[in-house]
Amino acid sequence: MVVSILSLSSHAFEDEFAGREQLRESSSEFRKEIIKITDGVFAAVGYSASNVTLIQGYKGSIIVDTSANPVDAEAIVDAFGDRLVRPVRAIIYTHNHPDHSGGAKVFVGTDKPEIYSHQTLVESGPEFGRGPRDGGDAFGTKLPDNLFINAGTQLEYGRVTPHTREGYLPPTRTFSGDSETIEVAGVRMQLIHTPGESPENTAIWIADKGVLIPGDDFLKSYPNLSPIRGLKLRPRRSGSPASTGCSP
Repeated sequence: MVVSILSLSSHAFEDEFAGREQLRESSSEFRKEIIKITDGVFAAVGYSASNVTLIQGYKGSIIVDTSANPVDAEAIVDAFGDRLVRPVRAIIYTHNHPDHSGGAKVFVGTDKPEIYSHQTLVESGPEFGRGPRDGGDAFGTKLPDNLFINAGTQLEYGRVTPHTREGYLPPTRTFSGDSETIEVAGVRMQLIHTPGESPENTAIWIADKGVLIPGDDFLKSYPNLSPIRGLKLRPRRSGSPASTGCSP
């Protein structure tokens, strides 16, 4: 019996060690970089809890999702540099979660873009995420520095700069139903209602460029169906993909 207990303890320690190493290795996925998806489409990765996509149009730009807060948004604007041509003609929210909608004011600046979303976002209102729940912490926000590696799905979740609604701006144009085709700054896009992680999730399909921006319906990890941090259930349609990012 003692041997069995020691064996189980040994396996548990090995699993814990392997988990830490996997977490360390995953940190490289969150390195800050601007990725060129195709001509005129760029993704800012690693600067915030979610990616921000820049679509270049005729004499202006389109931004899809706006990062978690104004601090992250400022860093992304700087990183885009002259790729981001003013004015910003449109902002599109894939969904309402704070990490996708918290930096809109920075991207708007003094411009006057339309802000697009599905009507469901307006009807349901913005969702406020909770990292801690009942003394737990899904993202390691409260861990001491010597134990923290990363937040699992991102480098840090509110550990340095909290997610806020200070940079959020409400949509000015919404659509209902399954889809709507719009043209902004000479770029023709189809907004497709794809409920999944959130009821209002909207994917953006740019047929001329062969680019799909799916929001959080396209995950690398197993879909977050029942967030342990206390948010609403996130039902998914059968056959939802399980990878992440902008797809050319």
